[in-house]
Amino acid sequence: MLRLSLALLAIGLLAAGHIAPPPHTAAGSSGLHHLVASQAISVTDVVNEARKSKGRKPIKRSTRLDSVAASHAKDMASRDYFSHVSPNGAKPSDRARRAGYRYCLIAENIANGYPTVAQVMDGWMKSKGHRKNILLPKVTEFGLARAQDNIWVMVLAKPGC
Repeated sequence: MLRLSLALLAIGLLAAGHIAPPPHTAAGSSGLHHLVASQAISVTDVVNEARKSKGRKPIKRSTRLDSVAASHAKDMASRDYFSHVSPNGAKPSDRARRAGYRYCLIAENIANGYPTVAQVMDGWMKSKGHRKNILLPKVTEFGLARAQDNIWVMVLAKPGC
């Protein structure tokens, strides 16, 4: 089963929700999937291609945000839950602060069941809320991680402020 969820935090404000996943499409049916399948392309290129197609500036990959995303993906896999809020109540903002990441805007997309980067990006881009997070004009960096069973977490942020 493919599942998507998103959270947006702006100056500590959480707007989270679970949404139904888009209908699964066959491999190669989306531009993003085709782009990845036809070339040796990085995750950063995939994210920035999605942003460029909507007139947004490119963003860079952050190893610190990769770690924040990986920690949450592994936690969801090991404790068998699917949520932006962990069983102990930690939210995306808490996880970022715990990792020492200072931000003025942070957003999180999660997904489950997508086997490839291209497919999870395709799912997120077909979902209004997830697409909005990926295309946030003020976002300047992101992290992405996948845990066992294809649990994906993407953290997008603007550091500092």
